Amino acid sequence: MVQESGDGGEDVTLLNNPARRLLEYLAEHAGMQPSRQVLDLLLARKVLPPSSQLFSPFIKFHLANDDLASALVEFESICQTHRLTPHKQELTARCINLEDGER
Repeated sequence: MVQESGDGGEDVTLLNNPARRLLEYLAEHAGMQPSRQVLDLLLARKVLPPSSQLFSPFIKFHLANDDLASALVEFESICQTHRLTPHKQELTARCINLEDGER
């Protein structure tokens, strides 16, 4: 994994995993709104750059609740806003499986 340095020389990749785990925990235990607020704060303060890893908890939240439609809406929003594709393989597989089940 390539490690990037932020403006202050901090290793950005060291912060990605804890930030993702925090966002996953918040989404699971407090809901999407608190998790989104924390992510917005991290991005606004430029603590971390946008990455698929940081947006992953939002897709996972919908998939864990078997809400493929909401996951796809979230995915599209992330793609258009940040040009990132979190969980694209999982979403593709679920869409294919859904199509096979409808036949």
